[in-house]
Amino acid sequence: MTSKEEAFFRITTWYHGTTLKEWRSICQSKILADFNIGYSLDFGNGFYLSPNERDTQKYALDTVKYNGSDLPEDNIPVVLVFNYCPIEDINNGYSYKYFPKYDEEFSLFVFECRKNYLGAKTHTFDITGGVMTDTIPTVIMQQFFVNQITKEDVLKQFQKSTSKKQLCLHAQKLCDKLKLAKAYIVNGKELDINEYKK
Repeated sequence: MTSKEEAFFRITTWYHGTTLKEWRSICQSKILADFNIGYSLDFGNGFYLSPNERDTQKYALDTVKYNGSDLPEDNIPVVLVFNYCPIEDINNGYSYKYFPKYDEEFSLFVFECRKNYLGAKTHTFDITGGVMTDTIPTVIMQQFFVNQITKEDVLKQFQKSTSKKQLCLHAQKLCDKLKLAKAYIVNGKELDINEYKK
């Protein structure tokens, strides 16, 4: 493990952007590693976290815009703050993969995960982390599926830097270790985390 990887996996505060509706769902079901099955995501199915609070706030705001406003009382941006130290689980034998840069290895990995989002997991890692694509990959993959662009075109797009980082937990045992420290509405009030702990 490089020093850059170790520094990333030693981070202990992580953020998850969502909506008020999903916050209520999380309070009932807790964190599920397979809650996003059927979504085309960088590292496949899992629970995604960011080390950057501002990036997470923007993601939550973008999610609200994407969802529309059919139920405005539910479609409110929320950020969840968790305490978790990935390096502890990596040192205890959980498998991991870290992507430090936007290179061919990263783009191929993301392509396979996003292409096979309806099928079985395309990798065996318990923890994945590193750089991330932006919000356009969904559109790019749709263009690929209808033969508007080639696989080579997709890989080039996935190698464009966004300077953002992400962590994904693919094992339920790891999701169960996340400790919720805070939950709040973006630019609004703090939510009662006791609702989650019930």
